[in-house]
Amino acid sequence: MLGGPAAPLSRFLPQPLAGELVAELESVGLGDSLAKLYPGDEVDSATLEIERDPDALLRDFTDTERAAYAMSLVDRAPSYMEVVLPADAPFDWVRALKKCAANYAVRRAKMDFAPAMDVYLDVLTPGGDRQLLFRYALDSAEAGVCDAVGERSRLTYRLDARLLFCLITGLVSWNAMEASALIGVSREPDVYVHDLHRSMVHFTLLS
Repeated sequence: MLGGPAAPLSRFLPQPLAGELVAELESVGLGDSLAKLYPGDEVDSATLEIERDPDALLRDFTDTERAAYAMSLVDRAPSYMEVVLPADAPFDWVRALKKCAANYAVRRAKMDFAPAMDVYLDVLTPGGDRQLLFRYALDSAEAGVCDAVGERSRLTYRLDARLLFCLITGLVSWNAMEASALIGVSREPDVYVHDLHRSMVHFTLLS
């Protein structure tokens, strides 16, 4: 379920509904293996017996109901928008992102993963104007803050500076923010490299 500016995208979520999961599991003889809980339901951890709340809302909801509920959350801002980056003590982006890039390189080496493409962060100013604050290159020959992009294949993330701060400090997850459409993603050529996106979770100060 997506809220805020990404709420309309809930119509396109790939997650199956409870009825679809039950039907699929029953087709392979595992119909009793799914127990979907809703707000108010209680499960006994010892016996695994479930007490259903008769007043639970949206039990066995449909895709239409899911999308309608998401649209009721359209006015809720993502939590990262509550972050205030002080103007009187500017955050040292260059130093922080250099540390993130070093952590990321170590983790990728452990994964034995070296993508044949560059990764860029197009960091935008907070607020409604959404101007480019700076571009950061993770992998190119111009690693660090740069003005342009190189000639190699590339993946570019476009994101608010407040969101980037939350990502590199571990307040939110790269994978969750990308999946919830709060990070803009473009690829040239437009070829999805699963391990590259999966590895980005390690681009943090804490990795």
